[in-house]
Amino acid sequence: MGSPASSSSSSLGDGDRNGGGGRRKKKDLGWIEWARGWCGIVGEFLFQRIAASYLENPLSLPPLDGITCIVTGATSGIGLEIARQLAQSGAHVVMAVRKTILAHELIQKWQDEKAEMGLPLNVEVMELDLLSLDSVVRFAEAWNARLGPLHALINNAGIFSIGEPQRFSKDGYEEHMQVNHLAPALLSMLLLPSLLRGSPSRIINVNSIMHSVGFVDTEDMNLTSGKRTYTSYLGYSNSKLAQVKFSSILHKRIPAEAGISVVCVSPGIVHTNVARDLPKMVVTAYHLIPFFIFDAQEGSRSTLFATTDPQVPEYCGVLKADEWPVCAYISHDCRPMNPSEEAHNLETSQEVWEKTLDMIGLPSDALEKLIEGEEVQCRYGSGGETCTSLSSYPKSNKQNISLILMILGDHRCIDCDACRWMAPEIFTRIDEQSAVIKQPSCEEERIKALQALLSCPTSSIHTEKPTKKILEVQKMFPLPVDEQTLPVYCF
Repeated sequence: MGSPASSSSSSLGDGDRNGGGGRRKKKDLGWIEWARGWCGIVGEFLFQRIAASYLENPLSLPPLDGITCIVTGATSGIGLEIARQLAQSGAHVVMAVRKTILAHELIQKWQDEKAEMGLPLNVEVMELDLLSLDSVVRFAEAWNARLGPLHALINNAGIFSIGEPQRFSKDGYEEHMQVNHLAPALLSMLLLPSLLRGSPSRIINVNSIMHSVGFVDTEDMNLTSGKRTYTSYLGYSNSKLAQVKFSSILHKRIPAEAGISVVCVSPGIVHTNVARDLPKMVVTAYHLIPFFIFDAQEGSRSTLFATTDPQVPEYCGVLKADEWPVCAYISHDCRPMNPSEEAHNLETSQEVWEKTLDMIGLPSDALEKLIEGEEVQCRYGSGGETCTSLSSYPKSNKQNISLILMILGDHRCIDCDACRWMAPEIFTRIDEQSAVIKQPSCEEERIKALQALLSCPTSSIHTEKPTKKILEVQKMFPLPVDEQTLPVYCF
C-alpha cells in the first residue's frame, strides 16, 4: 500500500495564525480549508463510481474461519452488508444492535439462503444502544467475560439527522457526537483486552468524507455555547472529525507489539439508513440520484477491505514508525487517502483525546492500564465499578459456594450461545431448549457458571441462591454488578 500524500499536512489554514505571526488557539476552519473540504465532498459525489470502478462488487473476501468480528449497527445499510459478507466467508460475527429481534430475523434469512450449501453461519446477536454509555459498558463486560479473542471491532453504526433540531442523549451529550464518536471510542477502549487476545487485530471506524468540513472545539463539543449556530451538518461533520482525531492518538499510543491496528474508512456517499431522519422532500431528492450514490453493498467494500486485507497492518505499522500524525485512512475505492488538514493537527487531536476520555468516564491513563491488564475505573455501567481484563484476574476462590442453576427455554431466551461459549462444561443444548445446566463439579466451573449468569443478555438463567451470595461471589471475578438490575430470580 502506498504512502498518503503529504500535501495536506504541510500547510496551515488561514484561521491558524494571527497577524503578528504568533500562534493562537484556532477557533474554526479557515475559509480555504472549508472550501477545500467541500470540493473534496463534491468531487467524491461526482467521481466516486469512476474511482472505484476497478473494484469487484461484491468484494471478494478470503476464508475467515476462526476470525471473530463485532459489527455495530448491523441490521441495515452498510453494517448489514458487512455482517452478512463476513459471516458468509466463515467469520464468527457478533451483531451489536438495538433491534435484536430484527437481527435474528436477518440471521434466519441468511441461514435459509445458505441452506443449499449445507454450511451454517456462525452469527449471534448482542444488544447495544450507542445512545447509552451504560449499555456500551454492559456490552463490553459481557463480551470480555467470555475470555475469547476478538479479531476485528467494526464501529459502523452512525446517525446523520439532517434538518432535525438538536437532541441530546440521556448521558447529556449531543446525539451525533455520542453515537458517531463517544460511544465507539468507549467501546474500543473497553474491548482492548479481547482485542489483545485476538492479536493481530483491528479497530475499524466507519468514517465519512464529511469530516473534512468539521472542526472540534473541545470546550464546546456539545455545540451549546452559542459560538456556532447548531445545524445537523455541523453536528455530524464535527463528530466524524473527532473520531479521526481520537483514532489517530489511539493509533500512536498503542504499542506496536500489542498488534492492534486502528483504521478509519470512508464508505463513500452511500444510500443507507444513516439518513433515515431526513425530511421527506430531501429523501425523495436523495432517491433521484442513484447513479452517483453507492448502494450498501458498494459502500461496504472499503470497510471489508480494511478488515480483511493482509497489507493493512503493515501499512499501519509504517505510519506508526514514520510518526505520521494521523491513523490509516482508507478511501471508498480501497486506497489509502489523507484525511483533512485539520485532522493532522496533533495539538487539537491530543485535546480531543483527553476530552473524550473525560466525557466517556475513563482516566487519562486508561489505555496504558488496559494494555497491561490492570484495573480501570469507569463512571458508566454498573454503578461506576472497576473494570479490568479478565484474562489477568486470578481464578482462585477461598469460598466454597454450591450453585443450583437452571436455564429456561422460554421466550426470553434468544439462543445467543453466550452461556455455552462461556461455560461449555456446564451448559449444553438439548432439543428445543437453548441449554440445560449441569451442576458445577469444581470451583473453576462454578466461576464460569456465575459469569454466564451475570452476563446473560436475556435473563433466562435463574439461580436458587440469594442475591447477596451472588454478590459475594462477585469478589472472585471483576464483573461489576448492580444489585438492582442483576438478572437473578430468587426462589
